[in-house]
Amino acid sequence: MRFQFFTIPVFDSERATEQLNAFLAGHVIVQVERELLQRPGGDVWAFCVT
Repeated sequence: MRFQFFTIPVFDSERATEQLNAFLAGHVIVQVERELLQRPGGDVWAFCVT
């Protein structure tokens, strides 16, 4: 089983969101886990795609 990881900033996330969506559209997806991480430089969504 292969994994791909993405982090997407909560604000100004257009480019990172496009990359995630392109990956999802081009692969067979078994599961997507997500978690909101609070970081000093800005909050991000962390995704683990299986």
